[in-house]
Formats: sequence, C-alpha cells, structure tokens
Amino acid sequence: MFNEVNNLLDVSAVNSNGDDGNGSLDGKHVLLSDFTKDDGAFLVHHFISHFLKAQQISPSQQPPSCLPPAIKVIVVSFAQSFNHFHCVAQKFGLNLRQLRESGSLVFVEALKELGDAIVHQGRGREEAEEEEQENIFCSVLRDGDMSQLYRRLNFYMEDQEGTNRRPIVILDNVSVLLTIGVPLLKLVTFCNTLVASVCRQKGGTLVAHLNLNDEDEQDRMLLKHLIHSCDCHLQVTPLSTGHSNDVHGELEITWRRLSPSSLNQSQKRQFKLSDKTVSFFAPGMCQAVL
Repeated sequence: MFNEVNNLLDVSAVNSNGDDGNGSLDGKHVLLSDFTKDDGAFLVHHFISHFLKAQQISPSQQPPSCLPPAIKVIVVSFAQSFNHFHCVAQKFGLNLRQLRESGSLVFVEALKELGDAIVHQGRGREEAEEEEQENIFCSVLRDGDMSQLYRRLNFYMEDQEGTNRRPIVILDNVSVLLTIGVPLLKLVTFCNTLVASVCRQKGGTLVAHLNLNDEDEQDRMLLKHLIHSCDCHLQVTPLSTGHSNDVHGELEITWRRLSPSSLNQSQKRQFKLSDKTVSFFAPGMCQAVL
C-alpha cells in the first residue's frame, strides 16, 4: 500500500462515518485511467492492498466513529493473472492465497475465463453449450451479455452473516471488454449498474481501471461515460516534456461533486516509482525535469 497515494486522496486506512471532505471512500466510485504506453497499474495494486489491510484492522484498533471494514474484497482482473497480483502483494506484506482461502478476498480470473471461452467457441455445438453453462464469459463473447457476470458479482457481495458490512469491487482493465467486442452501451450499462448496486445501495466502493488507446474513439467514449458517473478520477499521463529516468509520469486527481453546490477539486502531481514506494512532487519541482 502506498501511503503517499492515501495522503493525496486525503483518505485513511480505516473508513470513517464522516461525510465531510474526502476522508472516506464509502459509497464512492473511483475511476483509474491510463493510456497504452503508460502504467497506472500501481494504483490498482494500491487499492487492493489498501482495502485488504483495512479489513484486517481489529475493532479495538478502530476509532469509535468508524464503520466496520468491508466484508470482502472482490477483484475482477481482465488483464493479469492471480499469480501476478499475489507476487506484487507480497511486497506489501500480504498473502493473497491465504486471504482468498479465508474468504476475505474473492478473485475472478476473468482473463483466464475469457481465454477458455475463446477456445471453446471453436468446438462442437454440444460441447460449447455445456461449457457455456459453466463459463459466464461465453455469453459475453457471443453477444456482449454482461448480466451473468453482474449476477455472479452480486452473489459475492451478498452479506451471508447479516453484518451489514460494505463490499469492495475492483475491476482491473475493464476496457479489455471493448477489445473483445462487447458493445459500448452494454459495457457502460454494466458499469453504471455496478455503481448503483455497490456504491449507492450497499455503501461500498467500486474501483474501475481503464487502460486506453487515446486514438480509439470507443475508448474515449467509455472514459467520458465513466468520468460522468465517478466520484473520484485518478488519471495517469506521460510527462509533457518527454521521457525521463527520474520521473515516470503525472497523476491528476479530480474529486467530483463533493456537494451539490461545490466545484470539482483537482490536483496534479508528478511521480517516480520504485519497487515498493512511490514519490510524488509538484510539477516542475524535480531537478530532472526543470
């Protein structure tokens, strides 16, 4: 977990009841976006570790005003394997295998399931129909039907213990679905339905990551639609001055609609990534880009 990211967002590891300021991500839709040649994946890893560590905080460690942690963290990855996330999480002191076995983490390997669905598309009709009953991504490939994936996520979000704790849903590189032919309208509808269910109804947090081709009109339209529905947008872009070994990019954070009468709040920072940390500084303050 990068504490520097939390400091920029003005959020703590433990969510609070207060609605003033940005101190809580409860009920929020957080949008992460980067472009083909940029790497904003560190933000995805940050939010996974952020929420998993918050989940492990015992009630005695929480301030009196704090709500209970999320009942579980649900990650749907369209771009990387579980092993990739597990290896990165180990650097932050987390064992995703143990967390998945304990039920604290649900990990949907959408990349693998999509690959299996593509393989089975070329098989015989009977075998394909049998596979479709087991692999929900067959219908996603066939006609862009996202309803089964939504029902699966909704099942994971159900609070079987009746504790009224909040779900966390993290979608890694959902823009992959456009690449495999899911219509833009169906994908936007799926995301908006998740926002309504996770954030508005259950008071949880939805984190959606887009890795975009800025020359692709469909990608630009998807970004525009999701910006409209998000509460906080974190956008990673390359340096306007060109490549630098000492500065890896720029991060712009925009909080939207904090109150009906307020304007959007935006700040921009340049950043440098290392193996376990990220350093932020105001634009132009690093000697390497002066």
